[in-house]
Parts: sequence; structure tokens; C-alpha cells
Amino acid sequence: KKDSKILDAGCGHGAFMLQFNGQAANISEIIGIDIWSNKDQGSNSIAATQKIMENSNLADKVKLKTANILDMPFNDNEFDLIVSSLVLHNIKPFEKRKAALVNIARVQKQKGQLVIMDIGYETSKYVRILKELGYQNVNIVNAGYNGWWGTPMVPTFVITATK
Repeated sequence: KKDSKILDAGCGHGAFMLQFNGQAANISEIIGIDIWSNKDQGSNSIAATQKIMENSNLADKVKLKTANILDMPFNDNEFDLIVSSLVLHNIKPFEKRKAALVNIARVQKQKGQLVIMDIGYETSKYVRILKELGYQNVNIVNAGYNGWWGTPMVPTFVITATK
């Protein structure tokens, strides 16, 4: 919607944020947070991601921050849309993943949209937790063979929900 404020929780190199390149006119701000670890993504740094964003239609809309999903420095009910791609499975143990979902719900506006992509180890548990947090229209779909991490034994799922 017009003047949307978006959070990319665990933005990495910004690939998910770039998906909004054609919708820049409707976006007031996109904030990308990450802990900027090279463990999961080579050359992952705030400077590298900023350089990628500077070459997009979103250059004046994107703000990058160093922050952990478990302790996000945002107000309650701040974001219209929250996306998180291939991040939650890195948070261990599962109780911390649950805490991350609670924190995501905290910063999301009522009627806000949530999109989570993650490797399918325990993603079905996310659905239950999101419903407990008051999300509605919670759906989970398999991303198919394009979402495999080298083998069908490690599928990727996409979860969508409305708060």
C-alpha cells in the first residue's frame, strides 16, 4: 500500500529488498537489519549491502542497521510489512526462534503482512506460534525444487500471515 514501511529482518545482501525496486513510489522506508555475519554469506557487510542498494530505485528509501532479530531497536507496531528470508533456522535453540517471532509480532502493525522464507526443519511450528501471536490467514507452502538446498531433504517453505 501507499507509504508502506518495510522491515527486512536478516537482510544479508539485500536480495529480498531489491524485489521492491519497481514499487519504490509506494514505499516510505525500508529498513534492513542484519548481524552481518560472514558465516552464512560470504562478503556479508553493511557496506557491501549499502553499495548494492545505491544502485537501485530504493537508494533513498533504504536504511541499514546492525541489529539482532531477538533485540530489535524499533517501536511496537512500526512496520506494515515484515520479510525474513532464510534467517530463522540460524537462531538456536528453537526457543530463541520463538522469541524472534514474538519480537517480529511486536514491531508489526495491526493488519500488517508477514512473509517468512526458511528451511523446513521446524517451519510448521512457526504456523502454530504465529496463530498464538494473533496472526490470521497463516499459510505455509513448499517453495518446490527451486527452494531445495542441494537436495529435497532440505526444502524451503514460505509462510505468509496477516496480523
